[in-house]
Amino acid sequence: VQYRYVEQSGDTGRYRLGVRFFELGVKVGKMWDIRSIAMPYMQKLNAELGEMVQLGTEDHGEILYLEKLDSAHLIRIVSEIGGRLPIHCTGLGKAMLAYMPPATIKRLIREKGLTSYTPNTITDPAALERELSRIREQGYAIDDGEIMLGLRCVAAPIFDGKGQVRYALSISGMQGNLEGERLEKMTNRVVSAAAAISKALKQISL
Repeated sequence: VQYRYVEQSGDTGRYRLGVRFFELGVKVGKMWDIRSIAMPYMQKLNAELGEMVQLGTEDHGEILYLEKLDSAHLIRIVSEIGGRLPIHCTGLGKAMLAYMPPATIKRLIREKGLTSYTPNTITDPAALERELSRIREQGYAIDDGEIMLGLRCVAAPIFDGKGQVRYALSISGMQGNLEGERLEKMTNRVVSAAAAISKALKQISL
């Protein structure tokens, strides 16, 4: 009752679901909207490139994975739908972190820290700031073995109808499969797909 998950009738004393469940349902509904909008683009990327495709959002300073299509290759990657990973060392996370206000970035670093997961993890705030600046300039982020050695991930931000980055889209695979011209091709594809999803989100918000 205190947290508004249930309400008690003053007449009968019986309980019923409270307004908090309605608020949570609205938030979950919005996540389902983005999943249904993004899925055709994710399926196309997955079919064309044969690599893992993932959709995520920021939640409490972490990346929450909303959707995932597995790779055609027999590889195991640490993410799962409904799971969470650090924001500072994942492609999806950096693609979103780069577009947050400077004060928010500093707060998240202070609260969450910059834990090292591999020798490639960025653990220095100044280095991370340079990385985020580069991401904003080029329009995409790369996780180069920062959360898991041997893994490379390319991610692009997804903008909502208000021009805010609320989600991100990524392609992940083993580093040997994501290099040279193939990496460039995948980068172009994921950036284009993220832009198309952003456009669709803008249209439904009008």
